[in-house]
Amino acid sequence: MAATKKWIGSPIENCEACGGKVGKVFYDAYTPATRWAILCHPCFQELKGKLGTGRGQKYDTQTLEKMEG
Repeated sequence: MAATKKWIGSPIENCEACGGKVGKVFYDAYTPATRWAILCHPCFQELKGKLGTGRGQKYDTQTLEKMEG
């Protein structure tokens, strides 16, 4: 069984694209518009973010555990 991966940076509160609260999940993702940024779910969708190696990861805001990507 693989070890749970966690966000090791500072706790995340705000989206770097819109400045709003991130909500229950946040994305550490690359988009052409933002390069690498912390994104809320609506901005991740609007900016057409993708998950996977070299693209982005999805994290639970409370536990900081990686959920996908």
